[in-house]
Amino acid sequence: MMKLNPYIAGNPVGGGEAFIGRADVLREVVRVLRNPHQNAIVLYGQRRIGKTSILQHLTAWLPHEGPYHPVLFDLQDKATWPLGRVLQELAQTIAHALDHPNPDLGTDPETAFRDEWLPAILDSLPNSASLVLLLDEFDVLADPKSEQAAVAFFPYLRGLIASDPQRLDFVFVIGRNVADLANIALSLFKSIPHQRVSLLNQEDTVKLVRLAETNHSLRWSDDATERVWQLTNGHPFLTQQLCYLVWEQAYDDEPEDTPLVTPNEVEAVIPNVLEASRNALEWLWNGLPPAERVVASALAEAGLGPISQESLERLLRDSGVVVIIRELQDAPQLLQEWDLIEPADGGYRFRVELLRCWIAERKPLSRVQEELDRIQPLAEGYFQTGKGHYQLGELEEAIPQLRQAIRLNPNHLRANELLADILLTQDQVTEARQLLESLYQYYPAAARPRLVQVLLLQARKAEDEDEQLALYERVLQLEPNQPEAVNSRQQIWIKRGDEDLARNNLDKALRAYQQANLPEYVAKVEALLRHRRLEDAQREMVLLQGAGKYAAALGIAKQLHQDYPEERDNLPDLELLERKTRLDDLYQRAVGALQANDRAVAQKLLAEVVSLEPTYHEATRYLHKAVTGLDVEELQLELEKEKEIRQQTKAQAQDEMNAREKKIKLLQDRLDAEKETRQQVEDALEKETETRSQNQKEIEKLHYQLETESHLRQKVETDTQQEIERRRKLEIEVANLQGQLKAETETRRKAEEIAQQESKRSFQFEAELKQLQDQLKTEIEVRQKAEATIERMTRSAYLSQTKITEVETKLNTERSAWETTAKTSFQKISVLTFLLIVATLVILLSWIPSFLPESTVTPTLVAVHEVAGAVTVFRLGVRSGPGIEFNRLVRLSKNDQLTAVARNEAGDWVFVQVPDGTEGWVPSSVASWKGDLSVLPTRE
Repeated sequence: MMKLNPYIAGNPVGGGEAFIGRADVLREVVRVLRNPHQNAIVLYGQRRIGKTSILQHLTAWLPHEGPYHPVLFDLQDKATWPLGRVLQELAQTIAHALDHPNPDLGTDPETAFRDEWLPAILDSLPNSASLVLLLDEFDVLADPKSEQAAVAFFPYLRGLIASDPQRLDFVFVIGRNVADLANIALSLFKSIPHQRVSLLNQEDTVKLVRLAETNHSLRWSDDATERVWQLTNGHPFLTQQLCYLVWEQAYDDEPEDTPLVTPNEVEAVIPNVLEASRNALEWLWNGLPPAERVVASALAEAGLGPISQESLERLLRDSGVVVIIRELQDAPQLLQEWDLIEPADGGYRFRVELLRCWIAERKPLSRVQEELDRIQPLAEGYFQTGKGHYQLGELEEAIPQLRQAIRLNPNHLRANELLADILLTQDQVTEARQLLESLYQYYPAAARPRLVQVLLLQARKAEDEDEQLALYERVLQLEPNQPEAVNSRQQIWIKRGDEDLARNNLDKALRAYQQANLPEYVAKVEALLRHRRLEDAQREMVLLQGAGKYAAALGIAKQLHQDYPEERDNLPDLELLERKTRLDDLYQRAVGALQANDRAVAQKLLAEVVSLEPTYHEATRYLHKAVTGLDVEELQLELEKEKEIRQQTKAQAQDEMNAREKKIKLLQDRLDAEKETRQQVEDALEKETETRSQNQKEIEKLHYQLETESHLRQKVETDTQQEIERRRKLEIEVANLQGQLKAETETRRKAEEIAQQESKRSFQFEAELKQLQDQLKTEIEVRQKAEATIERMTRSAYLSQTKITEVETKLNTERSAWETTAKTSFQKISVLTFLLIVATLVILLSWIPSFLPESTVTPTLVAVHEVAGAVTVFRLGVRSGPGIEFNRLVRLSKNDQLTAVARNEAGDWVFVQVPDGTEGWVPSSVASWKGDLSVLPTRE
C-alpha cells in the first residue's frame, strides 16, 4: 500500500486532518455568534499564519456547533471592483452554498441585495438560524488608494451589519493590525471585537509534527520534534513545509520500514525549506513597511540570541542607520505586534528561527539600507525636486529642497551627498563639513572621502595651530595613514616640542615628541628628566634627614640605588642611613615604651641607643628616667604646675570671699529696706487708727443728732415739706457715713493682717542674717586653714627643689664622667667590656635616688632576662598580643630561632624577638627553651 505525505505546504488545511489547534480562536468566534448583542468579529494576523485555514475549518465546523450557515467569500483581487459587481459575486457565492438559484440583482444591485434578495435569503433559513459571512482578505478593501472602499463599500457594509443582527453574522479576516487600517475602516470596526491569530503553542505544534504517525508513514524522535519547535516556534506554514520536506526526503530511497526522523534529518532539509518557502516569505516581507524591514534585517544579522534596544540602535548606527525617524523608533513595537519578534531578557529576538535565517541570508542590512530613502515618501519627493533643479544648474533652488528632504529623513543618502557637493561647489566649507559629519554617522564609507577633503581644506586655511591640529586629528580618525595629515601633524608637534625644550619644560616637550612619534627625541628628553628626578630626589632626601625622617630618606636612597646603578658613587651611603634609621627606630620605640610605663623595654632600647651614639637626642635623659623612674624636667614642670594651682586656689578663695561680702552687703541692704518699709506701715497704721477714732466721734455725734431729730419729729408732726426734704438728705448722708464706716473697718482689718505678716517676715530675715553670718565665719576659718596649708606646701616645695638641684648637680657630674669614659671605651675596648661599663653605670646610678626627699620611693632596678629558643612546630604565627584573637604579625617555620624577653602573668604566652627584629607573642609550648621562662618579667 502506497503511503501518502500527510503534510500540506502552501495551501489552506481547514476542514482536514492537517488542521490542528486554534481552539482559542474558534472558541472566541462561537462566543460572539452566540451573543445576541454582537454579530461580527475581526480575525487578524501576519501573512501565512493560517487565517484562511481557520475560515475553511469554520465552514465545516460551525454547522456542528449550532444553527449556523457559514459562507466563505474571498475578497482577494476585488479591491478595484465596483460595489455592484462585488455584491453580485457575493450573492452568487451565498446562493451556491445554500443551494439557491443564481440571483439576478438587476440594474441596481446595491438596493436589490440589501432590500430584497438578502432579506429573502434570511427568511428562508430555519427558525433561530443565522447566515455567517466569512470574508477573507478583507483588508484589501481597506487600502486608502481604493476609491470603491472609500466611497461606497464601507458605508454600505455598515448598514448591512446593523440590518438584521439576529440572523446575519460576519467574520472578517485581515492581514494587518486593526489599528493600521485607514480611518474609514477603523470607523467600521471600532465597536467590533478583535482576535489575533498567532503562532501555534508547543503542544499543538508537536501534534502537527507527529501527524505522519497517524498514518504510520513516519516515526518522530522527541529530539526531532523539539528541533522542529526550535526552528518554527509554531508557525503553521513553516512547520508544514519543514515536515513535508522531511517526509519527502525520508521516502526518496523508498524505505521498506517506517523511517525514524532524528534531528539530523531535520537539519538536512533547512536549506530546501528556505528555498521552497521563498515566494511565501517574499510575500510576507513585502507586506512589511520600509522601517520594519530595516530593523528586522538588523535583528536577523544579530544572531539567535536576544538583542537589547541599545544594542539594536548601536548595530544600526554601525551600519550607517541612526534611529531618529519615528518609523524606525516604532519599528520594534510594530514587529512585535506582527508576531515576528518577542521580548526576551530585556531586549528582542525573532520568534521564528527559520524566518530569521531567511532574512539574514536573503535580506542583509547592506541591501535593505536602500529602503531608507523610501521610509519617508515626502522626503523622496523633495529629493527628486532638488535633483531636477541641480540637473538644470539651478543650485540655489535645489538647496532648500534637499535640506527639506534631509530634515524629514536624515538617513537619505542621495540627498546628503548631492547637497554636500553643491555646498562645496559654492565654497561653503563649514556647512558642508557639518553635513558630511552627520552623513558619516549613517554612511561612513560614502561620506569619508568628501569629509577628508573638506577637513584638509579647512586645515590649510586655519591660522590657529590648535585648530589645525584638531582638524588633522579628525582626518587621521577617518583615514589613519593620510599622508598630508600625518606629516603636518608631526611638524606641529616637533615645533611645540622644540619650544618647550628651549624653555626647559621637559614634561611638555616629552609629550610633544611622543605625539610626533620621534623615538630619538623622546630618549633625549627622558634622559634629561631622569637626571632632574635624581637631583630632586637627592634634595628631598637631604630635607628628610634634616627633619629626622630617616626611614623615608632611606627608602628614597634605596630606590635611587635601584634606579640609578650607574650613579652609585654619587649616591648617599646606605649603611650610614640604615644606622641612623635604626637609631631613630630604637629611640622612638624606647620613648613609646617609656610612655607606656614599660621601663624594662625602655631601658634595653635606650641602652642600645646610647651604645651606638651616646649623644643621640635625649637618650641619656630618658635612660635615667627608665632606671630611676624620675624625670627632672617633669619635676620642674610639676613644681610650676603646683605654683600655678596655688595661685589659682588663692585667687579663687579671694573671689569667693569677695562674692560672699557682696552677698552679705546685698542682704544687709535688703534688710534695711524691709525695716524702712515696716516703719512706714506702722506710721500708716497709726494714722489710720487716729482717723478711725475721729470717725467714731463723728458717728456718735450723728447718732445724738439723729436721736434729737427723732424727738423733734415726734413733737412736730406738721413740719413743712422743706423739713421732709431735709430729713431725706440727712438719711442719705447717714447711709454714706455708714458705708464709709464699713470700709474703714475692712481697711483696718487688712492693715492688721499686713502688720502681722511683716512681723513674721522680719523674724525670718533676722534668722537668715544670723545663718549667713555663721557661714561667713566658717568660710573665713576655711580660708585661713587653706592659706596655712599653702604656706606649708610652699616651704616643702622649696626644700624639694633644693634637694632636686643637689641631685641634678651630682647626676650631671656622673653623666659627664660616664660620657667621657664611654667615648674612650667605644674606641678602645670590645663590646663585652662596654657592656660591663654600662652595667657598672647602672649600679652607680641606683644610689642616686638616695639624695631625693625621704617621701620619694626609690624604684628597684629590674634586671633584663632573656631566654633563647627554637620553634618546634611546622608553622607558627607571631601575634600582637597574648592570645589567638590578636593580629598575626609574621609567620615562623620549624627550627626558627627566637628570644623570649617577657611573659604574661599565667606564663602560657611569652613576648619574643625574632631574627628580623619583629616583636610579638607566641604560646610558650611551641618552642624548646634553653632556660627557665619563670625568671622573665611579666607583661600584659
